[in-house]
Amino acid sequence: MRFILGFIFLTLPLFAVGHGNVESLQGSPLACESTTPGEDVDLECIENQLKGEGLGGWVHASVDDQMVFVFTWRRPGNFFTNIQMPMFSKDPDVLKALQDLKRHDQVILKGSFFSNEAPLKHINVSDVTVVKSFQGPTDNYEYDPTVLPEILNGNKMIAKVHIVANGGRVLVVEKEDRVIPVFNDRPHLTEHLFRNDKIELNYSVRLLPLSPNHIQVNTEMSQPIRVIEAIEDGHGEPFELTGALVMFPQSPQILFNVFAIRQEDGDGIHRNFTIINFEDMKLFEDIRRRFQEVWDAEINSAEYDRNKFINRKIQVTVKGIKNVVSPQQANPQIVPSRLSDIEINLL
Repeated sequence: MRFILGFIFLTLPLFAVGHGNVESLQGSPLACESTTPGEDVDLECIENQLKGEGLGGWVHASVDDQMVFVFTWRRPGNFFTNIQMPMFSKDPDVLKALQDLKRHDQVILKGSFFSNEAPLKHINVSDVTVVKSFQGPTDNYEYDPTVLPEILNGNKMIAKVHIVANGGRVLVVEKEDRVIPVFNDRPHLTEHLFRNDKIELNYSVRLLPLSPNHIQVNTEMSQPIRVIEAIEDGHGEPFELTGALVMFPQSPQILFNVFAIRQEDGDGIHRNFTIINFEDMKLFEDIRRRFQEVWDAEINSAEYDRNKFINRKIQVTVKGIKNVVSPQQANPQIVPSRLSDIEINLL
């Protein structure tokens, strides 16, 4: 428990918790705080704002060729209380506006929840206003054109868990550079999963909805989901990793550039291990400064990778402690204890 609390409080300076112009359109900061035990957000309050003055937040994803549009609401002043909801619209003008959005754009939505009985609320958008367009590199990534057809023409794949929530009722998987929502009516099959677990998934492609593409767990099989590699294994133990240097650029979610190491395997699965130290902020600053210096010196070999950059010319070896404290943790982490735990080589 002490280590988990350390993660929550000591990493708080990483995150941007102020919300600028949107805050005035979200009611009072605690307006949508749930009073129901175990629930963080009052969804009725969220929908009332959608139907009324508008709900402020950020674009989490906008993938035009998959028609995947996802919105993030965060409670003002509290980075860790948030909810992500898919967006869609039957209005062609609004749909075009959704297609023009970019990740991290600050927006105000009007609309209502769509009654599709999905475990994750979907927003039927009637109006979208861009408050502030994100100026970072979010709209020039070219997806691999072969991955999506491979998924839609198959029935089994090795994938990485992208999201698991609501006791396993919400499942999203990631294969190569594609993120695919999964229908699952057997939450006991997935409730134990962690984000970044490597799994083998047997599935069928759902005919409805046609867009965005969804797949469904093949529950006719005795073991439709098999964990190949659990990311939680080895938590709290010594860990060493060598790989290319990754940079997550400053955004509305993080206050400064954050660096990670890419782990890749022959099945097309990659994970990004964030390099951080929770208890020694000076060391963390020294680590970031060292990585930033070498990154700036080799900037010409950096490649844009969907929501981050990777520089395969910069190979890094880090020794530390592996840290995975939550099933929803975006990236696993390596916690070095000294600067000499990091070795940088240029290829």
